[in-house]
Amino acid sequence: MIESTAKLRSCAGALALTVAVAFPVIADVPSAEEIADNLGLTSADKKSVLAGDLVSKTMKSTNDRELAVALVFMVGLSVEKLKAEADQHLLTTTDPDTISWSSITGEGSLDDFSTLTLDPDPDKRAKAYLNAKPGEDLNLDKAEISVFNNVKISTGGSAASVVRAAVSRQLLDRFQSYRQKGLAGITPYERRNGKTTSAANDLKSATESLSLLREVLPGLYRILLNYPNDKPEGLEEGFMWSNYTAHGEPVFILTHDFSFEDSDAYIIVQRQFYVSGSYNTGQSVTAFVPAKDGTVVFYLNRTSTDQVTGLGASTKRSIGSKVMASQLKDLYEKVRAKAEAGNG
Repeated sequence: MIESTAKLRSCAGALALTVAVAFPVIADVPSAEEIADNLGLTSADKKSVLAGDLVSKTMKSTNDRELAVALVFMVGLSVEKLKAEADQHLLTTTDPDTISWSSITGEGSLDDFSTLTLDPDPDKRAKAYLNAKPGEDLNLDKAEISVFNNVKISTGGSAASVVRAAVSRQLLDRFQSYRQKGLAGITPYERRNGKTTSAANDLKSATESLSLLREVLPGLYRILLNYPNDKPEGLEEGFMWSNYTAHGEPVFILTHDFSFEDSDAYIIVQRQFYVSGSYNTGQSVTAFVPAKDGTVVFYLNRTSTDQVTGLGASTKRSIGSKVMASQLKDLYEKVRAKAEAGNG
């Protein structure tokens, strides 16, 4: 194990990752009210959560591209049962915007992408890749743009079929680079006028904002920054790709899941280290903490997007965070209902 049960319990109440509060029903969480006050959770918020409501809050961004939202809610299941639901990819299967997905095993191979398609509009998506250029329409580096621009379609051949194979290769390369080098293996996205956007830097700043995680679970904090080095004992991880509808547009996402279990609590980190468009990257941290009548779930999502920079950036971030909070709240209400219905 990484640290003691007492520390892990305090992690869920202390992590800046969670909006986290220590409610009266949660045992052994130190400095509960002080933590809640510092993070802005009011007495009314806490009462709402204990009454069964899902409370959402927008959090301070770590840079001008970031939207940050936290959710806190109760689930009428034990941590063990809720963990079992999480292990079955409950969030992914509940989200109506998930078109398709699959795990990536071991060092990865093209076989892991055998079910990938350019759905829901193969011809449109193929054309976008063939005409790729620096900008925000597709998140690609220089080499990737060159590859797609030089894809050859044989006479009478299917552009969608050829591009699908090229996308599978590109995603595999991105996965393998990250798996071998961590954040250092994430190449920047090319933007107009010679500019770039670094998803690696955004993930680094999102992680560094978890100052209390560094204090309570330093092993977990270090692996987030130094992956694939410094893997602590007791850590589980997995990878997946997904075809997902984000802001009305289909995108491909590569995700790295970390999880750590203690006898009394469970923590999950979901890192989207590559997103093909719509936004740049995302990282969420979730803690399941035992409570008197089930489990309190603490969730923090930090998403990076170039769409909230420039003129009026502060206002756009505020609006964007509220929209994201609303969408996530709706999704997690469905997740909670599905989890409780499946274990009723």
